[in-house]
Amino acid sequence: MIEKMYSAEEIYRPRGQSASSFYRAIREGKFPPGEKVGLRSVRWRESVVEAADAARNPGHKKALPAPPEPRASRTAPVAATPRPAARVEPAMPDSDIEAAALWLSAQETPPRPVIPALRALFGFSPLEACAVAARAFDLRTGGGAA
Repeated sequence: MIEKMYSAEEIYRPRGQSASSFYRAIREGKFPPGEKVGLRSVRWRESVVEAADAARNPGHKKALPAPPEPRASRTAPVAATPRPAARVEPAMPDSDIEAAALWLSAQETPPRPVIPALRALFGFSPLEACAVAARAFDLRTGGGAA
């Protein structure tokens, strides 16, 4: 199964932190640095976020709290107009992601920028392309079994 990867904003916003406070915690060693998944993109693995939360707060239940409930409107409700069903792209099977990660890790010089290249070559969604890049990084550095 693919491990969820969070952006900085997905980590600090639910906690009510500012971006500067979040990055200060990283500089001070209170939160682990993320993994580069592109030229200007950094993500944190769900397990890393949970481990950091557990170290900071031993009694925590979940890494990221649920977003707050929307406030009740003070105006009269508006009749909902029917909308067409949202198009949901099917997720790629893990085998496709693993195959792309193996291909990427075997490249002498990986394509740059890697995420758009993976999307164009394999038709991955942005999240799937990030998962491929993270898995390829693990394979290149010996961080994951083949």
